[in-house]
Amino acid sequence: MDIKTFLVLFLSILLSAALLASGYLYWQLETTPAPLPIPEIEKISNPTPIESDTSIEIELFYLTLDHNQFVIDTRRVLKADTISGRIRRAIEELLNTQKNPVNLIAPIPEGTQLQSVIWSDSDNRVYISFSKELIENNPGHALSEWASIYCIVNTVAAQSTAVEDVQILVDGETIDNPSLNWDWSRPYQPDFTFVRYSTAQGATR
Repeated sequence: MDIKTFLVLFLSILLSAALLASGYLYWQLETTPAPLPIPEIEKISNPTPIESDTSIEIELFYLTLDHNQFVIDTRRVLKADTISGRIRRAIEELLNTQKNPVNLIAPIPEGTQLQSVIWSDSDNRVYISFSKELIENNPGHALSEWASIYCIVNTVAAQSTAVEDVQILVDGETIDNPSLNWDWSRPYQPDFTFVRYSTAQGATR
């Protein structure tokens, strides 16, 4: 066999092998099933929040629109490590007019500021001081004074069973004003006689 015949035969074999390889690859592509689509992971835009163990539910006392009863409104606030701290958070919520239930009255006069909260272990009494607006902005009749006193006293007492009574102060001093209808100079025990035991209805402002 001469060299020319050998080259022709060799090239023919290579061409046949190439054709076989191409045919095999084509068959593989045609017969291999398409991969299954990967499903998208469902996205939750607003997952249900997990209640934090750093918050607690507190009770606040508001007055009904007919001025005859108190209603308890519950609210969630950050925990406090002390009785006085918890009371402070409750009163601050009570003074926050932006969160008042729309169908109830917060009978603390507008503009009143909380100044200090002192818890006394010796007599289980809370001394709570407000700014002068507590008295100066009060409407000046017995019913409004009664509502202000027991709104504060009942809210304070609701924060701890250890609280026996509450002394309300203005600018850190005992309130001694003969023009007032109630005696604000003495401490008051909580009184739940006029409390309607149902949660406040309706949205907050």
